[in-house]
Amino acid sequence: MEASLSQIFGKLNDYKICNGCGVINWYERKECWCCGSKEFDNDERRIRRWVEMEYEYYLNEEGYKEEEIDNIMIEV
Repeated sequence: MEASLSQIFGKLNDYKICNGCGVINWYERKECWCCGSKEFDNDERRIRRWVEMEYEYYLNEEGYKEEEIDNIMIEV
């Protein structure tokens, strides 16, 4: 499943962060889509920070405009 960064940012409580590898996952997943870990953190502050770091990366490192970043699709 994929979600855009703007969708993730708009509904932070629908996601969780894998404690094994640090990627974002849909809240209904039982195992991380990336590493298979079953341990997650659903702290909204941590999820917000994850999204902010993604925005910063695409803005500063890749030179994307904010509108473009909003539409980047992320595996969740």
